[in-house]
Amino acid sequence: MNIKREIIVDLLPVYFSGEASDATKALVEEQFSNDAEFERWARSTHGILTTLRQEPLSEHHELEKLAFNKTRKVLQYTQLMKVLVTVAIAYTFLSIALLGISLLPGSNQTTFATGIAFSICSGAMWFAYAISYARQKISSRNQIV
Repeated sequence: MNIKREIIVDLLPVYFSGEASDATKALVEEQFSNDAEFERWARSTHGILTTLRQEPLSEHHELEKLAFNKTRKVLQYTQLMKVLVTVAIAYTFLSIALLGISLLPGSNQTTFATGIAFSICSGAMWFAYAISYARQKISSRNQIV
C-alpha cells in the first residue's frame, strides 16, 4: 500500500498520544520501517511538541482566576490613588504658592484668582481621593474571602 507522507504526518499526533487504532499504528509503523529518516524526524518533532503541550488546568483554576482578578483590581486601585494624591499635592502647593505671591506688594488680581482656582482644584482632588478610599474600604469589607 502506497500512502503519501502527508497522510502519515496527519496521523502522528494520534499515534504518539496512544489513542490510535491498531490499523493506524500498523500504518505508521510500516511507514517508519520504510523511511528511517522520516521516523527520526517524526520522533524528534514529537519530543518538541510534548514539551510545548499546555499543562492541564489545575483543580483550583477558578480560585487562581479570582485571586488574579482581585490582585489586578488592587493594583489598579493603588495606581489610581497614587495619581490622585500626586495631583492633589501638586494643586495644593501651587495654590499656596500663588496665594502667597498674591499677598506680595505689586501683585495683580490675576495671581489671586489663579490661586483660588488651584485651591478649588486641590479640594476637588482631595475629595476624589477621600471618596475612592472610602469606596475601596466598603467594597473590601463586603467581599467574601
